[in-house]
Amino acid sequence: MKWFLVVYFLSAGEWMTAEQLEAKQWYRTAYVDAESCIQVQNHFTTKLYDPDFVRASCEFTEANWRGR
Repeated sequence: MKWFLVVYFLSAGEWMTAEQLEAKQWYRTAYVDAESCIQVQNHFTTKLYDPDFVRASCEFTEANWRGR
């Protein structure tokens, strides 16, 4: 069970994940707990990028994700 930071981009009026857009440098990143994921999410969304075009979300999964 892990928390993943998932990055979304606004593309042609639709929010799409980095995986959907094959933007490998932004593929989801695993974190051991919700708190550490949320800290990175907050930094990402408030300091790094314009939230009108790039967003991040912490999402929980029980399965191991093998996107990289």
